[in-house]
Amino acid sequence: MLVKKNINYPSQGDRIINTYEVSEEEPHLFACAPFKMETALQGVSFLPKRVCDVRAVEVARAWRLTDHSVEGLTFTVPRVKMEFFQDDLYPPTQVTWKPTMTAAEWLSGSNRQAETISLRPPDMTPCKTQGRELFINFSCCFIVVVKVTIVIEY
Repeated sequence: MLVKKNINYPSQGDRIINTYEVSEEEPHLFACAPFKMETALQGVSFLPKRVCDVRAVEVARAWRLTDHSVEGLTFTVPRVKMEFFQDDLYPPTQVTWKPTMTAAEWLSGSNRQAETISLRPPDMTPCKTQGRELFINFSCCFIVVVKVTIVIEY
């Protein structure tokens, strides 16, 4: 199975967050459906992958800053069999809270792969063990929901 990753590309002052799927296969970059908002985006911060709800097939979570509010966004992918762990969407995830090596090791020329973890809960069966019929190619079809809005008054 080829590991695919997504790049989210927001632009300050724009109303669109573009997403691209990166793959080892040709074409290496594939444009996904953009997320269009009613108001301009002042800033956005995507949270680490490990905070995503894999049971809801949530592939990204972010905070969006507008002129007057901070909004929590969730990006989910529609899937037929949500009771299975969608291993095509959740490859091993990089451990970002521990350093891979010390500064001295890096300066001496060392190079080491970052540690990874699986996001699969122990009670969920991976899709790959159930056959290809569960791998519906919706990886570039996102449903985005605004979960929380915090109004900023000044």
